[in-house]
Amino acid sequence: GKALSNTCALEHLDLSWNRLGLRGARALADGIKESHAGLQLTTLKVDNAGLGDQGCAHLAQALQTNTSIRVLDISGNGVSSDTAMVLSATLKMNKILRCLVMRDNPLGFVAGRRLLQAIHASPVEQLDLMGCSFYKSMIGASYASPEHAIKGAVPSVKMSNVTTTFDPKEPEGAYKLDLANPGHRQVAVELFHLATEQALLELRGALLNDKPASLTHPDQLPWQGAFSVRAIATGYSYDDDAPLSEAEFNSRWLHIVASGQPHHRDPY
Repeated sequence: GKALSNTCALEHLDLSWNRLGLRGARALADGIKESHAGLQLTTLKVDNAGLGDQGCAHLAQALQTNTSIRVLDISGNGVSSDTAMVLSATLKMNKILRCLVMRDNPLGFVAGRRLLQAIHASPVEQLDLMGCSFYKSMIGASYASPEHAIKGAVPSVKMSNVTTTFDPKEPEGAYKLDLANPGHRQVAVELFHLATEQALLELRGALLNDKPASLTHPDQLPWQGAFSVRAIATGYSYDDDAPLSEAEFNSRWLHIVASGQPHHRDPY
């Protein structure tokens, strides 16, 4: 990470098939953040590098302000639906990324749909989501285990004896989130958006590090700490079709998944 932040001339970095782990992912993300506008890196390959779901979330978060990386390959790193939410938020902010390769990651149907919607409104031109088990989830199969059978659900987060999953169709429940984890933080942001901007949820009993917290906007969330809250629906109705119409989505979905053809050319 430090070497990356101090290196301006590097344009292509391939760390594929290395055991970077979460610690390596954080170091890489920190290097990207600290390099700011001086970084000339255009291609970053970290496929099958053991980053894990949380590691990829840190990397995705770092790309929100990056202005150089045009090609990103995070295939085979266990990226699931919570990190897909972070990526979706990143794609709304990043204006330089042109090619995203995410092969062999268990995204899930609803997360995949949200990601495709974000890409539709972004400058990304080439996309590869082969092997992400979308077709199985479309016909009702789980991408991993029975507890993940809810379509689009984020893996379970436990609060005392209560277990809840973040399902955009049914977001009610008790949450205990680690705000240092970008995926968990994005869940908290989503809850606040539903509560404050759309008035579809009411958030009760908010605790930050086990102390009562008066938070009214996602910008007030700290970057670290344990955040607990219970979400209560107040006339919630799930509608996540925009900006893709059904015809646009089905056409792109079938092209990427059902046809078996990747939606990108090899950029390397």
